[in-house]
Amino acid sequence: MKRPAPSPPPSSGDPGVCGGVTVLDPGDGRAQKIGRAIASPLAGEILQDFTGGPRTLSAVADALRIPLNTAKYHVENLVAADLLGAVDVHPHHAGGPRRSAGPGR
Repeated sequence: MKRPAPSPPPSSGDPGVCGGVTVLDPGDGRAQKIGRAIASPLAGEILQDFTGGPRTLSAVADALRIPLNTAKYHVENLVAADLLGAVDVHPHHAGGPRRSAGPGR
């Protein structure tokens, strides 16, 4: 006896989303940003560091023992890909604003 084919998951109405999974075309700018953001194993470590909540770049660099500029590069790529988001801006006594980032959408 044949089993009936499973029904497709419900759609959100967005043609790129099916059953909670976003499908990206490789030529899509967002897909390229995500690929760039997660190409390095260090990016995965940085994402893991954010599982505890929002962090500053300094905190990320200290926790992973990497240069601040390296942390900034990877966090900016993760923010551009919507994998992390800026959550707060703190005044910084050295002159510029200090931003915290947290898990993306």
